[in-house]
Amino acid sequence: MTPVLSVRELYRFYHSAGEETVALRGAGLHVEAGEMVALMGPSGSGKSTLLACIAGLDEPDGGVVEIGGERMSRRPERDRAKLRARSVGMLMQSGNLLEHLTVSANMQVQRQLAGRGNSDGVDALLQTLGLSQRSNAYPSTLSGGEASRAGLAVALSAAPPLLICDEPTAEVDRETEKAIVQLLQNQARSGVAVLVATHSEALAAAADRIVRLDNGKVITNVA
Repeated sequence: MTPVLSVRELYRFYHSAGEETVALRGAGLHVEAGEMVALMGPSGSGKSTLLACIAGLDEPDGGVVEIGGERMSRRPERDRAKLRARSVGMLMQSGNLLEHLTVSANMQVQRQLAGRGNSDGVDALLQTLGLSQRSNAYPSTLSGGEASRAGLAVALSAAPPLLICDEPTAEVDRETEKAIVQLLQNQARSGVAVLVATHSEALAAAADRIVRLDNGKVITNVA
């Protein structure tokens, strides 16, 4: 069976002031449907760069990213955007919410981008995330924990087969961390492929598998 996410031999180079930085060195991983994988490694190891390449927000200099058997890498931005909208839910460290829209309106925009015009499931998702009373709130009025959960609501609003998260529990309290970990586990159990970059030992312990990245290269793949 084809994995939901397949990353093979990914390389990414950056150039600044005549110097070259190698962010990814042949990184590779896969995530199956219904699997939650924790991506761990020290700061600067390449985790965020890898997630950006997976989501098609950045273009690798070598290697291949496939989502559901469809290539994300090495194709026009317009095609990447279409694949991203229908197949990838993203919870990044910032920029998850449009500031001029309410939580529910942010979710509706994501659904429209994915070609899901109706609002089926939005209310249930907000209730699951404990945000029913905040559906008409603007991002600037949300607490840190609410903003994290709202970002997750937007990422999941179009029911994507792949969910990628970059440090989803980095700035939340312990209770909110537990809630987010449980939500991610539930998404995996429902059949979503979940990839989470994290420093949280609690989140890593809840994953089905840990992939460790160091100096831009996968060094271990722990079941």
